[in-house]
Parts: sequence; C-alpha cells; structure tokens
Amino acid sequence: MKLSKKQRAELKMKCGGRCAYCGIELGDRWQADHVEPVNRKFKWVRGTDGITRSVATGEMWNPENDHIDNLLPACAPCNNDKHSATLEEWRRRLSDLLGSLERNSSTFRHARRFGMVVEAPKEIRFHFEDWKPE
Repeated sequence: MKLSKKQRAELKMKCGGRCAYCGIELGDRWQADHVEPVNRKFKWVRGTDGITRSVATGEMWNPENDHIDNLLPACAPCNNDKHSATLEEWRRRLSDLLGSLERNSSTFRHARRFGMVVEAPKEIRFHFEDWKPE
C-alpha cells in the first residue's frame, strides 16, 4: 500500500514518533510495518552475471492484510528483523536471543567470562503495548 504524506505523518505519530517495537525515536528514515504480515511473493531470476537472485514480483500472499489499520511505524532494524513473522513468532525469536548468542557466538561467551556482558533476561514487550498518548 502506498501511503500519502499525510497518512505517513499520522502513522509515524501513532506511537509518539517512536518505533512501535523497540521504542527508539524515529528520524526521517523509518518504515511502515505490516503487523499481520503480507508475505510478498518472489521469483528466482538468473542475472546476466550468471548469479540467481530472488526478485519481488509485486504480488503478496495475504493482500487482505495490506491496509492502514494493519500498519505500525518501525525502525529499519526492527522491521527487517521481524520480516514476515507474526508478532508472537517474532516475540518468541527475540526471547531466545540470549540462547542464540550462547550457542553461536564465542565472542559473546568470552565477553561474558570477562564480565563485559551481563545477561538480563526479560519478558519481551513491544513499545506499542505499553505506550499511551499524553
């Protein structure tokens, strides 16, 4: 869905000018995230360089989710990390970040051994779940 400048400005303020997920203040470069994903369709195309890449077709699997009431303002890192997950799928993935670091990052484990990292497991709550307009 293509938003008008007015719709985009209103959407940005939906969470007080902050990312609906992490709460960081949004600058000029932010994205409109589909809360319930639209799951865009891709096709594989071989380029002139011989490399096969995925290319968006412009179609989506869930076009019924492509409406303004299903959009929240998001910083690029949150929107890119959420990708096409539902909120609960993404919340579960975020909840396992410490486990993922433990399993996959020797740098993390080493930093923890030297007291440079202090783990603080917590319930994942998104900014929009607690934000209240003033």
